[in-house]
Amino acid sequence: MNYNKYQKVNHIGAIIFLILGLVITTILGFIYSLTIEYISIGKYYIIIGIIYALIIYFILEKLTLALKVRSLKVTMVLVSMIAIFAVYIRWVSSIFIIFNKLMFNPLELFKHMNIIVSTEFDSVRAFLIWFLWGVEVFVIVGGIIVGCFDKLSKVIFCENCNGILSGVENISGLSKIEDENEFKSLLEKGDLSPLYKLKPIESYIEFSMLIGRFCNDCYDDKVYLTVKNINVIKASEKRGKGQKIIVENLIIDKNEFFKIKRALES
Repeated sequence: MNYNKYQKVNHIGAIIFLILGLVITTILGFIYSLTIEYISIGKYYIIIGIIYALIIYFILEKLTLALKVRSLKVTMVLVSMIAIFAVYIRWVSSIFIIFNKLMFNPLELFKHMNIIVSTEFDSVRAFLIWFLWGVEVFVIVGGIIVGCFDKLSKVIFCENCNGILSGVENISGLSKIEDENEFKSLLEKGDLSPLYKLKPIESYIEFSMLIGRFCNDCYDDKVYLTVKNINVIKASEKRGKGQKIIVENLIIDKNEFFKIKRALES
């Protein structure tokens, strides 16, 4: 059985995560808008936007882990909502600061954005300002979503205590797995004998690797096993082809995993 990072969801944790995320983003959005409107930042405009996105990403990542929302799908939907809200509240705050008007209608916000551009800039600079704002949206929304997904997609929760798996054991430098489909099929059927057939090799150009993750917070008897084929040459070319995951987070007995580890390292 494989670990399912999409199935389980902590509904209470998800609701609290959304509420706290929106509240914190509102505060940060106002501070961000103040920074933009009152500090002459010039060419550092996008850098300030990146910092804004990074702060929100960091907070959301910590919140979802602390609240144990668990389901990656639910988490990313909520993160996407907050990321879009981060841009929205930035403009609510900016319009309030510039025009002393508090408005929430997106059409009214866009209308006032157009007023800013048409009264302050000529046509060429107006185009550049709209382009800059578009880049800002891309940086903030994209940065938050991509950052959170990259981090949270790697998190595994213990099915026993609901804690985050922190124990890791790697077994590297093993013979390459030739028939990947058959290897995967046997392991998913509960037949672990192909693991014992792997042999340590001296060549580190092409090899396989076992990664076992387990919980250090409880006495859970499970290991979440990932098996990869690695090609060092392709990996060095940075084409995304250097690693082939054959099995990911397959749940096996902990004692069996360490028995395999001893057999392969002896």
